[in-house]
Amino acid sequence: YSKRAATDGKTRYGWGNDMSDLSKMLPAFRVYREPERGEQLCIFGDPADARDFCAATAVSKKYADFPLVFNELTESSQFGYEIEKMAKYIQHRTGFWPNVAVERNTGQGTIHVLSTLNYPNLYRMRIFDSTTYKESEKIGWLTTESSRRKMLDDLSLASRQGVAKIYDKEVLDQMFSFVVKKGKPQAESGKKDDLVMATAGAWQLYLTVPLQYADEGEADWKVDKEKWRFK
Repeated sequence: YSKRAATDGKTRYGWGNDMSDLSKMLPAFRVYREPERGEQLCIFGDPADARDFCAATAVSKKYADFPLVFNELTESSQFGYEIEKMAKYIQHRTGFWPNVAVERNTGQGTIHVLSTLNYPNLYRMRIFDSTTYKESEKIGWLTTESSRRKMLDDLSLASRQGVAKIYDKEVLDQMFSFVVKKGKPQAESGKKDDLVMATAGAWQLYLTVPLQYADEGEADWKVDKEKWRFK
C-alpha cells in the first residue's frame, strides 16, 4: 500500500504542459492509480484546527474507489492550495474539474483560498434555515452530529460490502481504530480520524454529486437518454 509501490513503473511528467506524477513531486500526496480520460472524480477536504493534520481524499464516480489521498501537517489556508494542486492533476488527466467539498466547521480558510483562486467547481450544500424557513446553498460541507453518523455508517457499509475500494493503508488503520464512546463513533484516544472523515465525506459525494458528461463521445448517448425522459 505504499505510495512508491503504487506509482512505480508509471510514466513521469514534467510541470510544463504536462502535470507531474503527484506523489513523486509532492510526498504528502499518495497516488494509487492514474485517473482516466473522461473519468469523473470528487474531492473531500477535512481541514484541521490551527496547525494540525489536514486530509483530502478523491473518489471516482466510475469505479467507486479512492485513487488519490493527501495527508499533511499544515494550516487551513495552505490546505486550499494543496487541494488545488490535486484538482489540477485530476483535471489534466480526466478533462473534468473535480467537484471539491470542504468541511465548513474548520475550513473557512481553505474555502476562502479556493474562492480567491476562482476554483470552478466548489460543492454547495443545501441547508434549511429553521428561523427563516428557507433553503439556501452554501459553499462547503457542514458536518453535524447526524450527518457525521450517516457519513461513517455509509462508508462502513460500503467497505464491508466491497462496494467502496480503499487502497490507502493509513485510511484502513484509522478505520480499524474507531470505537463507539457514549453512542458516538470516534477514534481511540491518541489516534487520528482525519483520513476517515475525508474518506467518508468523499463517499457522500460519490453518492450525491450528479454525473457530468464529456463534450466528446457522449452526444449519441445523451440523445438516447433524452428519448426516455418523461415529458
